[in-house]
Amino acid sequence: MQVFQLIPEAKEVKLNDFLEGVEDYLAKYLSKPFSSQIVEFCVKLSEALFSSPKTRRFPEVLALAYWMRKSELLRLRNQFKTLRSENTIVVPRGLIFHISPSNVDTIFMYSWLLSFLSGNRNIIRLSQHITPAIKAVIEIFSSILADPSFEKLRGNTYMVTYGHQTEITMAISAKADGRVIWGSDTTVSSLRAVPIPPHCKEITFPDRFSFAVLKPQAFLALAPQQQRQLLERFFSDAYWFDQMACSSPRLIVWCDNKEMAQQASSTFFNLLRKIVHSNHYTVDTGIALNKIAYAYQAILDMAVSDYNFYGNDLCVLTLNSLTDFRRDHCGGGLFFQFFCEDLAKLIDFVERKDQTVAYFGLAQKELEDLALLLNGRGVDRFVPFGQSLNFNRFWDGYDLLHEMTRIVYLEPYHRNYFQS
Repeated sequence: MQVFQLIPEAKEVKLNDFLEGVEDYLAKYLSKPFSSQIVEFCVKLSEALFSSPKTRRFPEVLALAYWMRKSELLRLRNQFKTLRSENTIVVPRGLIFHISPSNVDTIFMYSWLLSFLSGNRNIIRLSQHITPAIKAVIEIFSSILADPSFEKLRGNTYMVTYGHQTEITMAISAKADGRVIWGSDTTVSSLRAVPIPPHCKEITFPDRFSFAVLKPQAFLALAPQQQRQLLERFFSDAYWFDQMACSSPRLIVWCDNKEMAQQASSTFFNLLRKIVHSNHYTVDTGIALNKIAYAYQAILDMAVSDYNFYGNDLCVLTLNSLTDFRRDHCGGGLFFQFFCEDLAKLIDFVERKDQTVAYFGLAQKELEDLALLLNGRGVDRFVPFGQSLNFNRFWDGYDLLHEMTRIVYLEPYHRNYFQS
């Protein structure tokens, strides 16, 4: 069995030789969490991703580079220090095996970054379909790693690709101290069947659903230029990754007076259509046809009271009930909308699959009350419009800095230790 290694150098290698090479490196070098060399590497990688002509047409790569900027890394380092208490020390887990998804190009880099910063060694399994964005990231990553000053980091990260060979996944998983799985529910369930060592920590990122909540009066109170700015942010939330990112909103809930909400909705979507066009977003024929078929099926299966087709890149289905709502989605600019007078009516609708709520016009107290009423039923993040895709150490209910490390407890001698 063979894997194709992309990082630290591109070559085809036998699986046994690959695993032996990883173990040899682990025996030689150990990285301390947030070491100066690790931080320096990430800063240089961020700068290179920002400045390279190869990445300028990939907003998702630029977003990654922004999240890796020096000020953010130093903020994460300060947060990391708070994980330690008087009687504990925080250490890396060891070897983390990341299995990337196929629908969101760069998302695996975020779990890699937090693992890498925490001092772990990493194996990343990429899809055999390497997109242009990931190809650019790999090339820049390799060029930074080739710097002699980062010699000791060359075995900290391995990127590999191979086919659907469970034997290879089993062999790598058997060496792992942590496993991170990104993918559909089916993919996650299939990969979780692959055994891991008893001590291995597993983190899964399966299918999720996200929606938006906003107050119509707050939207209508905005000046035209402010409305446009808000919709530009919503466009970034929804249309990057063709609306298929787990945190991209697919349902819009207008909360308050229905008549006012209908007025706000008309302004909202007409303006969104203009912004979609100004951003030159296009839908390929396959996605457009799939979206039409999905919409017609939704009309049959769900409580759809209205259907507005603004074009191949935007259509809106209005619901008069959320009772039979399905969370599968076609992407490509299809939105459901629902009018409700009270946020509390969302309690019964929310389920564990729900991840992100993008909001506008809601006060902090309203969000806190809603989160407390949900009481773990679902929703892991509440973020303002424009921040749905902004990755954070807190993701899908995990604190990833905590998950990527182990806690060593130190019990001190007590003054009366030898006294009976």
